[in-house]
Amino acid sequence: MLNQYFPNTQNSLMQDIERKGYLIIRNFFQEAELYPYWRAIDYFVKAFARGVGIDFNEFDEVLPTERDRMLVSILQKRPDLQSVLYDRLQMIPELLALPSHQRFQKLAKEILKTKSIGVWPRMQVRLDLCGDEKNVIRWHHDYLYNKGTSNSYTFWMPMVSITKEMGTLLLADRSHKLQLQDEMFERVEVNRRFVFNLKEEILKQLEYWQPENFSAGDLVIFHSLLVHSGMLNTMQDRARMTVLFRMQNLETLEAY
Repeated sequence: MLNQYFPNTQNSLMQDIERKGYLIIRNFFQEAELYPYWRAIDYFVKAFARGVGIDFNEFDEVLPTERDRMLVSILQKRPDLQSVLYDRLQMIPELLALPSHQRFQKLAKEILKTKSIGVWPRMQVRLDLCGDEKNVIRWHHDYLYNKGTSNSYTFWMPMVSITKEMGTLLLADRSHKLQLQDEMFERVEVNRRFVFNLKEEILKQLEYWQPENFSAGDLVIFHSLLVHSGMLNTMQDRARMTVLFRMQNLETLEAY
């Protein structure tokens, strides 16, 4: 399946993702395939706006790839509803069903080399607003927070277009090979939801880069031990809306 996205590559893409620890597949979902999900988000937004007395007709001119603007507009008028909106955004049925999509299933089984896969800990929708320092996740790998088995991969897909100013990802090449221990991460300021950051002396040894942008439907897959960092959104009228979930090999759970 991977080869359908890169038919001209000379090396095995499985070897490539194992070597670098991550893979970026542009246009994994075409815009036309995203419309059912955008439509579900529209229904959610209009219901929410109607409930709080906001005229949702003002959203008619919003581009499909910038659906986040509608959510930002609501929260600018009613910042007190941020947690309620965020919690309900997580529960849109169409988004919850994404890990069950045949394309994700087939890809996960191919990468993990097993038919026994599971999502852990859950399907998540992130809505990273401008200047939200509290929820930025600094240098970490996903196993640090989620455990279970290191034999897992994160699937990260934007539902809207993302520019560098909105914050993309910082990805440390081949860092999943280093087997970094928990003590190599230090606790950061207490006013953060995610409390760990890689120690500076370790970070200096890594080579990392930041993609310039992502389109809605692009897919980033990375190993649970790959060191990466979120970036702060600096655009006042945009929010970085992404879906992410981790697929793990159920045959290698540490509970066994």
